[in-house]
Amino acid sequence: MPKHKTAQQWLQLIEQQELSGLSVSDFCSQHNLSTKSFYNR
Repeated sequence: MPKHKTAQQWLQLIEQQELSGLSVSDFCSQHNLSTKSFYNR
């Protein structure tokens, strides 16, 4: 997966996190994302 994500990809990730029932920290760990980047979106 490319290092840079599009706005649409971030929206999908945010929706996935909300539906997953996981904390942001746990979700980011599982998807190799930075929590800082996630919160910035």
